[in-house]
Amino acid sequence: MTTDRRDVRVIDGVLLALLLVAAASMIHGLFVNQTAFYAAFFLLVVRSIVAKQNAFFRLDVEPALIAFFLAAVVSAALSDHTGDAFRHLVKRVVLVPYLYVAASVAALRKENVERIASALLVVAGLFALYYVVEGVLRWQDGWYRRHHRGPEVLTHHITVGQMFAFVALAALSIAWLERRGVWRRALFGSIGALSLLAVVVSYSRSAWIGFVAGAFAVALVERKWWAIAPIPVAALMYILLIPDRSAVIEYRRVGDQWLVERQTPTFDKANDCVRFGDRLLVADYAGGVLEYRDGEVLPFIETPSPALKLIPWNDDRFVVMTLDNRFLLYAPRADSFVFEREFWSPGKTRDAAAHRDYFYAVDRDSGVTVWRDPADPKIVSRVPLLDFGAVVPDSSRTLVYSRHRGLVVLRAENGATKSDTLAVLPPDEVSRPFLGLGCSALLNGFRLFDYADGAVHPLTVSRRELRDLWLVDYDEDTVVGFFFSGEGFEATLDDDSVRVLAAVSAPLLPMGFEKSGERAWAVYWRSNRLLSLFDFATRSNQERLTLWSIGARIIADNPVFGVGDVDLHPYFFAYREPHQKEAYGHLHNNYLHLLATLGVVGLLAYLWLIGSLAVVHLRAVRLAERGTFDRAFAVGALGAFVAYLASGVGNWNFGDHEVVAFVWFFAGLAASVVKRRRDAGAELSLSD
Repeated sequence: MTTDRRDVRVIDGVLLALLLVAAASMIHGLFVNQTAFYAAFFLLVVRSIVAKQNAFFRLDVEPALIAFFLAAVVSAALSDHTGDAFRHLVKRVVLVPYLYVAASVAALRKENVERIASALLVVAGLFALYYVVEGVLRWQDGWYRRHHRGPEVLTHHITVGQMFAFVALAALSIAWLERRGVWRRALFGSIGALSLLAVVVSYSRSAWIGFVAGAFAVALVERKWWAIAPIPVAALMYILLIPDRSAVIEYRRVGDQWLVERQTPTFDKANDCVRFGDRLLVADYAGGVLEYRDGEVLPFIETPSPALKLIPWNDDRFVVMTLDNRFLLYAPRADSFVFEREFWSPGKTRDAAAHRDYFYAVDRDSGVTVWRDPADPKIVSRVPLLDFGAVVPDSSRTLVYSRHRGLVVLRAENGATKSDTLAVLPPDEVSRPFLGLGCSALLNGFRLFDYADGAVHPLTVSRRELRDLWLVDYDEDTVVGFFFSGEGFEATLDDDSVRVLAAVSAPLLPMGFEKSGERAWAVYWRSNRLLSLFDFATRSNQERLTLWSIGARIIADNPVFGVGDVDLHPYFFAYREPHQKEAYGHLHNNYLHLLATLGVVGLLAYLWLIGSLAVVHLRAVRLAERGTFDRAFAVGALGAFVAYLASGVGNWNFGDHEVVAFVWFFAGLAASVVKRRRDAGAELSLSD
């Protein structure tokens, strides 16, 4: 496609410059990326007119593309939400030029694939370095212990993880397979290593799965299995060095220290503990409710869903808050407890508490719900609020708290929460709320606030302010607080200032704490992120299983053409169980989501499409000369494509703009390799 005409050569130079800008902004800079790509698209049209030669060429994926979009059109026409379906269809169509622009510009000159891919990888390596440093800082700051996910400083951590997985596979393949200078191989090896570290830092299991699958594909193509040996070795070391742990810690007070007397492992994940009468009960996720007794944990109540929290309600009942957003009410009978009833709040529950005859729940997406009378719970008040995750009530006020929104003090009347706002504190001024020590107070490190006369007044600070308070437990005389490090304190108010009574610590971040006289108990758990892939009791796995079960019901009612390529949020309300609160716009799985939205017809068309793209990648690998940049990149691009397919099992990455842009872009570069080799007379058979 090269030419001797000066005006066309100028256009070709501008096209290359635009593709270099587009490639460099693939990781971060969506506006710049799209502007450069579409400018290149229109300039290619101009080039076709000026040179009187079509700058675009067929990639042998066109029949599958047409079939997929025809299926989407039919599905949209039959959908109850036709307008939304066609809008989503347009969003998918406008990304297709990435494929053809990358292929056409890269095919203009032999060096273009190397120049464009190198621009992407070098800039991505710099972003990977930044992301890794940010991850290390967040690790030190307790981010991972709080959120169980990577930083979201570039974009969503799942998206970031997948993009860096693509970059890592491409860069490492070049460092391994290109037969050129040591310094070049060191450069791309460093980019690949940094990007792989960024994948780890993202804490995205779908990105991890994608990278492993892509690495397996690369080893399969090269028939060098030893190349992936470090992966199982690293996984085994990770499992051995950071095993799953869960235990009850028993403390005894000695002077100004709480000393650990014993640690007793639990069956699953000890997430909360509470004294009920003379029993210490433990919420142990899939282990249900346990009873801790003198260094032993005994099965006590089997729950239908993982037990998250235990809330005593008056003196004769307690509630188990479960992972699937249910409240299970139990009452004592002789030496055991019997299940009385279950109830739930309208939204996705994040915390619950009880005060006298009233029970309070705060939902992330619907606000505060209050029930009265444990013998026959009935909703007595509702306060709509968004994005709050903790609730602390008493008779005259209710505190609701979020790390993002800060703290709101709501008026309560005889325990029933009202919508009247008494006070507000921004998130940088409050860490954890509590009501105790004879006053209404909020704790930010050792800084206390007292609510009075419709305002929040700071009390005297007795020592330096400490931040990152995680857990607070209190009684009438003292308060115990833990920080993200696991270190903690017992303190009391002394003349409106804080006086520290004793130090307390835990080997890991405690999830619950109970104190009785000179004895205390804490519970903690740590889950290995890799092993959590196989643990169906984790929150993210439970959510996916729930989404897929709801998706199966949608598919059963709409098997042929689906419900249309729409946001599934409205359908969740029609197909979920009453206690299921999941209401996402997708099903966290490419194949199930397409089956639900486009039906069997659409899914088959999609499988044809990805099969056609796989053929493009395989042809590029087969046809490119060994030892060249083009072949090394083609192998890495094939690995990245397999990574995309594997990540799509647990994630809706076909609906992720940045990820799909990578898929089209890498496929376009691979297609340009096929085009140039075909023009040179190379055989196209995959059997070569």
